[in-house]
Amino acid sequence: MRFLLSEWDAFCRRLRESGVSSKRADTLLKEPVERFVVLKHDVETSPKKALAMAKIESEYGHEASYYVQAYLLENPQNVQILSEIASLGHEVSYHYDVLDFCGGDMECARREFEKNLKLFEKYGFDIVTVCQHGNPTVERKGYSSNRDFFRDSTISHGYDICDIMVNYRERAGLDYAYVSDSGYGWHLIENPEMDDLEPGERIDLDGMEGLMALVEKRNVIVSSHPHRWHSGLFEATMRRAIFESVRYAAIAARRIPLFRRAMSRYYHLAKKL
Repeated sequence: MRFLLSEWDAFCRRLRESGVSSKRADTLLKEPVERFVVLKHDVETSPKKALAMAKIESEYGHEASYYVQAYLLENPQNVQILSEIASLGHEVSYHYDVLDFCGGDMECARREFEKNLKLFEKYGFDIVTVCQHGNPTVERKGYSSNRDFFRDSTISHGYDICDIMVNYRERAGLDYAYVSDSGYGWHLIENPEMDDLEPGERIDLDGMEGLMALVEKRNVIVSSHPHRWHSGLFEATMRRAIFESVRYAAIAARRIPLFRRAMSRYYHLAKKL
């Protein structure tokens, strides 16, 4: 799998030809349908690449959900790009990591979430669904992942917001498979709501063909990271090679306590890969 935008274009075209169109996560929450695909994107860096994917999807009549890290809204140019994504008919919402930011402190996390929520609303982005960020390099104590934020009943009952990785299936009353492009490959995750607590088997799909075969049989949420998708083969190949090198180095470094603590402290650097 090469992670080329041309491959995403072909996938979106085949979706339309198959009669399946992508629905926004917030729309499905309010108006569930029997047959659907959700094209979900975690925007951790490079809104420009997110816009490139959004334009492709819009061309084929698909609506998608873009979950954006709050720090990106500090740049006016990014806000303009995200507003353009929303103008194409896509959902633009919050990709939060407040528990990691606050070291597991729930009250600190609540304040951070509230602050960022107001930032999204300031720029006209209505927050109906959100998605937690995984942060694979963080060393956690006293909590399992950022998903614990919306697992807390005082949080989930305090906001009319649904976390797509925690309570979306229950709130929407829908059955679906969850597929992610994490690690530069498509992986089927049968129980995304609990895989941080009870890690299960991740089934590798055979590239875009394997993804399309799954979509033809089941409802699917397809989760991607736009910064990993490129227009040129050389750039795509180099970026993947860098990712693989850093990943192997990180795996080795995590065996050493000093390096493990440093990686946890500077986890935000992983968003660039």
